[in-house]
Amino acid sequence: MPTRLSIRGGEVVVFTRGDAEARGYSRRARENFLASGKWRRLRRGVYATVPQGRLFREEEHLVHLAGALLLAGKGWHASSWSALVAHGVPVYAHSLGRIHLTRDAEAYSHRASTSAVRIERPLHGEEMWSPTVSRWGIPTVGVSGALCDFARTARFVSAVTAADNALHKGFLRAEEFRQFARLASGRGAGRLRKVAEFSDGRVESPGESRLRVLVREMGFRGTPQLSIRDGDGPEIYRADLFVEVPGSRGLILEYDGRQKFSNVRGSSQWTEFERQASRDRGLAARGYRVMHVTAQDLADPALLKSEIRTRLQSPV
Repeated sequence: MPTRLSIRGGEVVVFTRGDAEARGYSRRARENFLASGKWRRLRRGVYATVPQGRLFREEEHLVHLAGALLLAGKGWHASSWSALVAHGVPVYAHSLGRIHLTRDAEAYSHRASTSAVRIERPLHGEEMWSPTVSRWGIPTVGVSGALCDFARTARFVSAVTAADNALHKGFLRAEEFRQFARLASGRGAGRLRKVAEFSDGRVESPGESRLRVLVREMGFRGTPQLSIRDGDGPEIYRADLFVEVPGSRGLILEYDGRQKFSNVRGSSQWTEFERQASRDRGLAARGYRVMHVTAQDLADPALLKSEIRTRLQSPV
């Protein structure tokens, strides 16, 4: 049965040659659709309709994942990074060139090729691996199991970004994640435990997760979504990340993502800029230092670390 994926405001249909033939498309008709660019071949015997816009890499992976599952047959589930993508969890700085699949079996086995990783392991009876279905109808292992598997081998920043987001979206609880990590053994178990201890569901965006990891690399502690109050009064501000430094007042780091000023409701971008400037002045008047960070800043970690150190040493 074809898989329909609603992405980038449109729909991509992934289907097999058998699906096309069942709907009356002859070989010549299929070749014409391919030649016209309306369809594309994902792999032998599997096709997808072509959307008008260019796909993000996660969306491209999702399309190929749907095709791989159609060929794999019953019993296979997306796992590790493929399952995270299927649930909308960001997989930052990790190759999505291969599909990761798992199916239920009595004994563990592992097969890898240039296009896919296939794992067989017991799935039922273990909460973290219990199969589920993503919002696109993609069968996956449990998000907890996918995240634990991913964190064993991924870069620390990649795993933390995924973990923060999964916790923030409520796919699992922090204590549950840490318990799974404590019980883990084998390859990458230590890595997984470090990710579980550091991850924090209060973080609201992948950019903030990356910023937290950068601050950690500098040897500082960062508190996400710190509530700032006017004396004993109500909350006046919530900081994306507060860098705590012994003997210093610390520093508020605000991550200004691409969407911050582009999706402003009920006001113009300039109004939002003015509000931000007013907040910064209010925080400065209360003795706080504020530094704004963008995705472009994160692209040069060495320079950003130097700038953060400079701000921490400055009197204002």
